[in-house]
Amino acid sequence: MAVVPIHVQNSVNNLGGHNPRIFAAKWLTDSDCKRRQNRLMLLAMHVSNYIIPQLTEEEKESADLPRGINLNRHPNQRNRGLPVDLYTIDDLVIYRTFLIRRATKGTVLKGNGWKRVVKARNLRRGDHVRLWSFRRIDNDKLCLLIEKLE
Repeated sequence: MAVVPIHVQNSVNNLGGHNPRIFAAKWLTDSDCKRRQNRLMLLAMHVSNYIIPQLTEEEKESADLPRGINLNRHPNQRNRGLPVDLYTIDDLVIYRTFLIRRATKGTVLKGNGWKRVVKARNLRRGDHVRLWSFRRIDNDKLCLLIEKLE
């Protein structure tokens, strides 16, 4: 398990959260930063090693993880995914995103919130980012904190 840097722990504490854990890290690609794509593609290794173990059974079903198919849903019913609040490490602004497994595209963090983070933080292809997960103390909601690594 990754050691939690003090600045990450402080940010999580300021957001009313606890127990930060590494969620994913990656070098951004062109498709991660394109406005029309509107999503961050997560690596399969991160999904299986870090993401799935942190989710409740209900959250896994909402995100269609790990199967990629929700057997309780009608085939024509589209799943919006698991709502996740995404915060940036330096300004702590909240962005609404959705964690979802797409059968043909892998697991993504999707939504206008991701597009806003890319624009607000001026993220580009080749930038190295790390996502930390934490739970809110008041409601146990899964949240993410993103930091751009130098």
